[in-house]
Amino acid sequence: MKTSPLAFLVFVIHLVAVTTFVGAQCDPVVDCNGNGVLDSCDIADYNSDDCDGDGIPDECQISTDPSLDCNQDQILDTCESSLEEILNGSGTDYGKGLDMTSNWLAIGAPEHSSGGNSSGAVHLYRNIGSRWVSAGMLQAPSMSDGDEYGYSVAMTDDLLVVGAPGTDSLGSSDEGAAYIYRRNGLNWVLEQQLEPAGGNNDAEFGISVDVDGERVVVGAWYALTTSDSGAVYLYSNDGNGWNLDQLIESPDSDGEKHFGASLELSGDLLAVSDPRADAGPVDDAGAVYIYKAFSSSLWAFLQKITSSSPDDGGKFGYSIDMQGDQLLVGAPSSGSGARGEAHLFTRSGSILTFTIAFSGSASNANLGQDVAIADGGLVAGAWRASGNLGQVVVFQKDANGNYQQEIYVATGALSGDRFGESVAAGGRWVAGASRVDSYVALDRLIELPDCDENGVDDPCDIFLGNAQDCNQDGKPDSCQIADGEVSDCNLDGIPDSCQLDDGSEPDCNLNGVIDSCDIDFGTSDDCNHNQIPDDCESDCNQNDIEDSCEIAAGTAADCNSNGLLDECDLAAGTDTDCNNNSILDGCEIASGNATDCDENGILDVCDILFDFSNDCNSNQILDSCEIANGTAFDCNNNDAPDICDVAFGISPDCDNDLIPDECELQDGSEPDCNSNNIPDACDILAGIEQDCEGNGIPDTCDVANGALDCNENNVPDECEVDVDIQLPTIDGLSGDLSLSALEGSCAAPATWAEPTVTDDCGVASVVSSHSSGDSFPVGATVVTYTATDVSGNVNTASFTVTITDDQLPTISDGPVDISVANDAGTCQAIVTWDEP
Repeated sequence: MKTSPLAFLVFVIHLVAVTTFVGAQCDPVVDCNGNGVLDSCDIADYNSDDCDGDGIPDECQISTDPSLDCNQDQILDTCESSLEEILNGSGTDYGKGLDMTSNWLAIGAPEHSSGGNSSGAVHLYRNIGSRWVSAGMLQAPSMSDGDEYGYSVAMTDDLLVVGAPGTDSLGSSDEGAAYIYRRNGLNWVLEQQLEPAGGNNDAEFGISVDVDGERVVVGAWYALTTSDSGAVYLYSNDGNGWNLDQLIESPDSDGEKHFGASLELSGDLLAVSDPRADAGPVDDAGAVYIYKAFSSSLWAFLQKITSSSPDDGGKFGYSIDMQGDQLLVGAPSSGSGARGEAHLFTRSGSILTFTIAFSGSASNANLGQDVAIADGGLVAGAWRASGNLGQVVVFQKDANGNYQQEIYVATGALSGDRFGESVAAGGRWVAGASRVDSYVALDRLIELPDCDENGVDDPCDIFLGNAQDCNQDGKPDSCQIADGEVSDCNLDGIPDSCQLDDGSEPDCNLNGVIDSCDIDFGTSDDCNHNQIPDDCESDCNQNDIEDSCEIAAGTAADCNSNGLLDECDLAAGTDTDCNNNSILDGCEIASGNATDCDENGILDVCDILFDFSNDCNSNQILDSCEIANGTAFDCNNNDAPDICDVAFGISPDCDNDLIPDECELQDGSEPDCNSNNIPDACDILAGIEQDCEGNGIPDTCDVANGALDCNENNVPDECEVDVDIQLPTIDGLSGDLSLSALEGSCAAPATWAEPTVTDDCGVASVVSSHSSGDSFPVGATVVTYTATDVSGNVNTASFTVTITDDQLPTISDGPVDISVANDAGTCQAIVTWDEP
């Protein structure tokens, strides 16, 4: 941010002091707008307007009673008649640079003195309804005598560009500079200083400036490029700073030209004037060059604009302004006796074409010294009019579209003031400067339209309910209808577009015309007189005749009375004509002329015709219907009569009873013991299975159910002879047993495991001579098992049980040792004892 000069610093200190006072003295008592500040302080601090001086902020009065501001511009109607303000400056050239929006005003004073230097300044004002109040003063961050800061200014509500063409830089005299400020609340903060690259003595960079969006253009009418006949510099902001996008040089190599004297940016167009350019053979007539942006860094020449009646030295392009589709060019030395002219051009596509030229009211008036475009009006300064008193001329269209002029001279202006040497416009405000007497006068001179010329502005007529504005474009409907700007085909005083938008009138064919008007004007037929254009109703056969009219006239059939032609029912697939007799199948069915027993919407004859399998027995009755009504059976539920299943071999009927075998198997009326899906009787009859015993059951099933088949040949044994030649087997028989007799007994019990007896044809009986656990006497005993099979075959097996006596015999009660003498004479003796 730049260092503030002393004067500006004093102003800031003053604001701080006022703010401090407000904080101490202006506690809210009456705060109608609810901003937390006493109303009187809002008014004193220029936060609110009080044009009628009643101490109540205007916005509060309007909010309470909107009728006090019928045109809804936030200025009380009672104040509308006296809105002129005179802003006084000091020194000469106050107002040399002049630009404004509806909210802000910048007044350049390039010869403003500060600190002993005539370096220049820009005075800022902001609008608060009916008044313009000071918002401070800007000066260059580094001031030097002759900088001419403020020679040119251009602003939007957020950006301000100030040109200082007399600025010296890097040893280059009058190289020039431009300063870009961005608004932060009520403060304007320096964002970047621009200078031409390289040494450019006397380039006077900043002689003209303009801004649009985030683009800035600076003129240097003596720039030393290819020639010194001028150049313009185009910049754009990439978010990090302002960068030079393109340098456009004068198309004229003559150093006496002034390419870049005035500049205007509007959207994708750039207008550059050279009031000294030649127009064909006319020297110094002046011209404006138009360039179009094809990208941020590519501007290409598009068009050269000159006066339709160029004057030598006419200065066409001395001033220009461009807004929207309009370009206004001032030519102050043109016309008879230098009356001056202002030429209006209108854009169509990218080309600007001449619309009208305005001429000064008297010789030497120099109309067009400066020009501006406002919302709904054109402004041109005639600084030499009335003996250099000067005037600002405002051109506005009347109710018939013709331009009418209003001459404005500041209250108190004097001869020699040269009022209107600079002009500006913003919203409905017009400003004119007197540079010699250092003041700028403003007034709300752009009138609101009064299309019906009843002396009441259109917005007020609308607000008061005296005029309707259904499309809410600020213009009374009646005037737009009368001017042909909008249509009212049904002559009800309401624009057609409004009735179409709100749905009060239909536009079924979406051609932008109310349906009743389409019919009345003959652009749409209505054959059935139902007030609906035929082209909105059904025309299914696309013969440009509404379907109901064809039906009513009998030229087309609608047998089902659904409002759709029979041929269209067929085309749309909503009905059929399967038998090609030109009668819808649905109608034939409904009338009883054809049957549809299965109610599938298709004639039975067509069901059969398209698929003969639907009538397997060829009796012209659908099989499904016969099944449904019980005249044919379908035991297997395959949607075909059983007799057809049998006849066509779809289902077998081995027993020829006309009932499919699977049905008899399913309901159990025929057995299928071997589960081969063939009735047992048929298996036997066909020789697939045998039935040796004639019981009607296949032998395999008899065997499976327990019949003997010892040779496993699936033939019951009872049907065979001597088939069992195998003896029964006795396995697990115990081996011979040897046991000791029990003490004191001549016998002992013997136990063993019972043997297993098996036979291929079955065991009839098993008999044993002894049982396990029997008592056996001392000695050897043979145990025998006898097995007999069901065929009478006998087999035996045996083992021996031997009982032994292991106890010695006992001798008791015997004699004791005997000692006797021998007989005399002998060597023997006879001894006797009792036997033991």
